[in-house]
Amino acid sequence: MTTLEQSKRLIELGVKKESADRVWKWNKESLDYRPEKGGKLETGDIPAWSINRLLNLLPSTIKEKSSGNECTLSFGKDYVEYSGYDKCDSSVMVQLYYAEGRDFYENIYNAIVWVLENHKKTWVL
Repeated sequence: MTTLEQSKRLIELGVKKESADRVWKWNKESLDYRPEKGGKLETGDIPAWSINRLLNLLPSTIKEKSSGNECTLSFGKDYVEYSGYDKCDSSVMVQLYYAEGRDFYENIYNAIVWVLENHKKTWVL
């Protein structure tokens, strides 16, 4: 599930709270947050997203604005990328985004942030 910081950033970038499937519940007695699966959001709570929900948030393709090239999402246990072939020359590979690291969850989160920061107008949340 997303960390508190990641959850807050996704909300700042426009991800709808209703799309979350987890929640950081505010505990009035201990004055801290506790992770919970599902649950109703109450005052002070922060929505969070599981890895499955994050994967569903990513668009399967992104169209590059300047060239019209379409890049497709692909990922493995240690990478995430949007790549495709040039619309005018199919022998040329186009890579819009690539992230590699040992933390798959972090790679997916970073890809969502990149999409929201760079392609929000062409992507429906």
